[in-house]
Amino acid sequence: MNTLRDEKIKQITERIATANHIPFNAVSTTAAIDSAGMHIVDVTISIRPGASFDFFRDGRSSRTVSEVIQKVADEGDERFAIVHYEGERAP
Repeated sequence: MNTLRDEKIKQITERIATANHIPFNAVSTTAAIDSAGMHIVDVTISIRPGASFDFFRDGRSSRTVSEVIQKVADEGDERFAIVHYEGERAP
């Protein structure tokens, strides 16, 4: 099975998130197996504390997810990338 190094996936994700103006402060990856037994790579984009979550309403969040999934596949990783965000909304 062809897989990319974690650092490569992080670089891809950071470059795409930056281009889409996502207010993130970190990206992490974890290899996992989904409920069907398939190998996946779980990509977490951590949102900066206190950042606005407007990017969920204007399409930047979904565009970032789809671009990361596509680029990871294009670079030769055979695992499906599950991309999600983590962070807390300010009160």
